[in-house]
Amino acid sequence: MHLLHIIKKLPFRVSSLLGERVSSNKPLAVLIDVIAILTTVFGVTTSLGLGTVQISAGMAHIFGIEETFTNKVYIIIFITLLGLTSVSLGLNAGIKKLSQLNMIIATGLLLLVFILGPTIFIVNALVQNFGAYLNTILQSATWTEVYDPTSWQNGWTLFYFTWWFSWAPFVSLFIARISYGRTVKEFIVGVLFVPSLIVFLWMGVFGNAAIYQVISNTSDISQVVANNLPVALFTLYDVYPFAQPLSIVSLILIITFFVTSSDSGALVASMLSSKDQTDINDDSPMISRVTWAVLLGIVAAVLLYAGGLTALQTSVVITGVPFAIIMVFACKNLLKGLEESEDSPPRHINTD
Repeated sequence: MHLLHIIKKLPFRVSSLLGERVSSNKPLAVLIDVIAILTTVFGVTTSLGLGTVQISAGMAHIFGIEETFTNKVYIIIFITLLGLTSVSLGLNAGIKKLSQLNMIIATGLLLLVFILGPTIFIVNALVQNFGAYLNTILQSATWTEVYDPTSWQNGWTLFYFTWWFSWAPFVSLFIARISYGRTVKEFIVGVLFVPSLIVFLWMGVFGNAAIYQVISNTSDISQVVANNLPVALFTLYDVYPFAQPLSIVSLILIITFFVTSSDSGALVASMLSSKDQTDINDDSPMISRVTWAVLLGIVAAVLLYAGGLTALQTSVVITGVPFAIIMVFACKNLLKGLEESEDSPPRHINTD
């Protein structure tokens, strides 16, 4: 079964994912699409804001550059300009090539940290972590801290879950765009299992490298995490040879990752807001992509000025929760679309 069977017959609108009754109700459809656009904007700008804080902390740690709001604005402008260039070039010429560069740098950095070690400790920890994850997945997924409430539930679960929901319209439509013509099986493997494996390896290698430093008392990284979280990654390298080059490579990687967030978010927001965008395989107008890339940078700077991390967290919770409700109905309609596509006769798909 090809995704084209499901995607091609629908207008490129989030409201269309909720069925004909919703999409034919113009005021309701417009409201849902506006919520999707706002959710995308605040989800991406939250990432840009948090990334800016980490980049600023990294520059202070590596080069001694002071962490001021003005310097953070300069960082946002720099990321926005790079994202603007990438999104202007389009999906294949800009976003695709930058994403490939990201993965090359990330893979190299991951291997370096793994080789620098403690390699045996990391391997053993990955095996144990995987078993612990499988053993506690149901308990962790339904944990609400009802009997012993702490700041963890709000600080992690509520914020991060709603943050991920706020990325749903952006990520889902962008992945649908780049997965055009793929089968549902290929989509599930490429979107769920492969990224999950990469995240598991990344968190396992870097996380256990840091845990080893805490256990062996070779650094003060635990205090750094408690007092200045954004600089923790760069502190991890202090016990390694070539600490400064590793920190610089990490800084470049963080910048390029957030540039891809900016350009991809601008692309999806422009596709959602373009009146004539009816096919997922078409490019939205250039002026729309440029406008959204600039707006994402402006909103990120305003939120940082308004209240820093607190403002970013609040904005993403406000927009993420309503879209989480919309997703429940979208999932129901997706199941219906899959059933209808399964009953329809097969068609030739040109994936060239």
